[in-house]
Amino acid sequence: MRPKDRIALTRVIVTLTLSLLCLTGCSIVAEKIVLNHPKVKKLFETPLPDRTLSGKAWTNSIGDGTNRILVLHLTGSNYFSLGYNQGRLLAREIEAAYEDAFAGAEKQIPRKAAEKLSAGGKRRIVHHVLGEAWKKMRPFVSAEELEEMEGLAAGLRDAGIVGIDLPTIHHLNAIPDFSQMGCSGVIAYGDATRGDVWQMRVLDYGLELGLHKRPMITVYHPVNTFDNTIVNIGWVGLAGMVTGVNNRGVAISEMRYNSIEGKTLAGEPMVFLMKRSLRFGNSAPEVVSIMRSAKRTNGYGYLVGDREKNAIGVLASANEFVEFRPNTAKVLERGKDVLPQYKDVLYCGHYNDRQAASVQKLHGTLALSTLQEMAFSIAPESNLQVVVFNLTTGDFWVANKRSGGRAADTTYVKFPRDAWEK
Repeated sequence: MRPKDRIALTRVIVTLTLSLLCLTGCSIVAEKIVLNHPKVKKLFETPLPDRTLSGKAWTNSIGDGTNRILVLHLTGSNYFSLGYNQGRLLAREIEAAYEDAFAGAEKQIPRKAAEKLSAGGKRRIVHHVLGEAWKKMRPFVSAEELEEMEGLAAGLRDAGIVGIDLPTIHHLNAIPDFSQMGCSGVIAYGDATRGDVWQMRVLDYGLELGLHKRPMITVYHPVNTFDNTIVNIGWVGLAGMVTGVNNRGVAISEMRYNSIEGKTLAGEPMVFLMKRSLRFGNSAPEVVSIMRSAKRTNGYGYLVGDREKNAIGVLASANEFVEFRPNTAKVLERGKDVLPQYKDVLYCGHYNDRQAASVQKLHGTLALSTLQEMAFSIAPESNLQVVVFNLTTGDFWVANKRSGGRAADTTYVKFPRDAWEK
């Protein structure tokens, strides 16, 4: 509302209120009449969300054979359309992904309890538990994500999928905050590399959910002028993000960190916090600022890097937020974790000792091939995904787990920066 319109509206309210008070002496009557004035009612109305369908979704792919990765592009003038277009286009793939994920979640039910439950009973237990978790998370989820998930449900419905409603979508995206992830990451630049800024993310997670069957890179083109283009390097069906980068050259490597106090489900789910941070953060410091100000959930470690050689490590929970940077100490210590430091490198992960030895050995040569070598040496058997980013050029390389072996054992597929626009 323009200033002059606010002034005019204020005059209307004040004039009506004073007149009525003088005439009736009854403030209750005056309040009711004022609040029913057309201009005042309009001021207090909640704007209807934009559900106008716009934009489009299209797919291509990179890699081939067992290393093929689906690439989804999404555009629209609102976030509802981003979800809707995806749901309509990939309905059958999403349906299969959800069935695998919830079947995997059922395997987490204690065996003695599971033996007494029917197939339908197991599924109801899973949805009940995840539904209770979502109730805790829901007040802290951004409007952008809520609208996208609502659009996804509508797109699936219009494509003829009857088994995935909006609560089911919410439940799937609540799963990661229940899970254990023994991941690793590294950011290197300057004297540690051959010139460019490199970042790696080694993800050890989710094998029981069947995610590895359907890898997908989703390119979210901007909805508003202040949005960044964000790339979600994940899997079919998961609206949230655990690995991502944006067009400003900012990337996030994430890992679960249990040795920190203040864990809760009453906060913004990690998968949506990462996505929001990259959508609106234009540098590593800005992304970290968004994370710091968020109402957070469980304990996580993050490595946030950008092409301007900013590298920031974060240990965060609902109650704690600790930052650390390269070139500030000879050794970083946190509880039982002791990480020797090397110039222009930030790292941490599942096997800190093994990773420290690899950083020391490869220092000065860290780039695509040597980071792949590092991933090979530190990835556990649960390794689901490895992504190596060249933040200077915007290119990245992805390796996904197949039916056997680790992601670090497979072929890396390049996703070049110019593919973001195709």
